[in-house]
Amino acid sequence: MTWQGPQIAWGGSALPPHTCWPGVQANNISFQLANRAFYFRSLGVGSVSNVLIPIATQSGNICVGIYNSNGGFSKPQRLVATSGTVACPAASLTPVAIPLNTTVNVDQSFYFAIACDNTTASFQCTGSGFNASGPEGFAYQDLVASQMPLQPTPSNNLQNLRSAVILMLGA
Repeated sequence: MTWQGPQIAWGGSALPPHTCWPGVQANNISFQLANRAFYFRSLGVGSVSNVLIPIATQSGNICVGIYNSNGGFSKPQRLVATSGTVACPAASLTPVAIPLNTTVNVDQSFYFAIACDNTTASFQCTGSGFNASGPEGFAYQDLVASQMPLQPTPSNNLQNLRSAVILMLGA
């Protein structure tokens, strides 16, 4: 199975790690406040050593990572892989690979995470904004403004999200 642009060649096995189906992203979104972290549950399984993300507007620095959880609908718990702080890649509608510091076997109990040090960089997403009060256990924003680079554990001040989901793929 391989990612082929917005399509997937699927041979009957589980889908690879991703936050939303490639091709459904219709908007671009930037962070409302700098140095915040966002967490999106993986909807697939597989080995991840790079996080691929489409960049709409290049600016500043970003940090991507993978967090584990306690399973079920639990919140992200512990950072298990990170890119560290890296310059935001050049704008590209084709997802850009950002290497992680280790390879992680991801399933649906894991979360992709992203933090950004500015409000200019933007990323392809579903929906039209980061709206609060979403379903428990799918997407969160950290309301503490010191999450760049991604921290070993999220703060205790996570808020459920609905609407916008940044496209992130594991490879």
